[in-house]
Amino acid sequence: MYRILVNWLAKLHGLEITGQWHLEQVGDDGSFHYLYCDLTIKKPNNPCPEAILKLVATGSIPKLIKHFDRAIKYADQLRPKEVWIVHFSRKDSVVFDPYWPCEKLQDKGLNVIHFWHDESFENVRMSARFRDGTGQFCEIIDEVILP
Repeated sequence: MYRILVNWLAKLHGLEITGQWHLEQVGDDGSFHYLYCDLTIKKPNNPCPEAILKLVATGSIPKLIKHFDRAIKYADQLRPKEVWIVHFSRKDSVVFDPYWPCEKLQDKGLNVIHFWHDESFENVRMSARFRDGTGQFCEIIDEVILP
């Protein structure tokens, strides 16, 4: 995914793509914890990213909740315009009955896109929940991407 974004956004639009942006946080135990945001997209002369992407592969609901919370922690430190969970799975229910973050996290700007794919990636479907440019929630359910 990193290479696709670099070839598309960096080369065509001059954006910077960073994989595994390293963050530090003091945990509840008082120790430093190291976090890694999967991908950031930013303009060269802006210290804050345009977007951060947290990638998840075949996440159970508890695993998704953990990643939702982690993405918001990244956003609290990096202050991006957009925060996205990008979830890939072969489980059929991921697109026709997608799991969304709680309203509190959505109000903090968390957007989610679920991709279902077959083994060969010849068939891909997606569902997404996000805020548009006006701040309204938009939802796409079980949209065909490929073929």
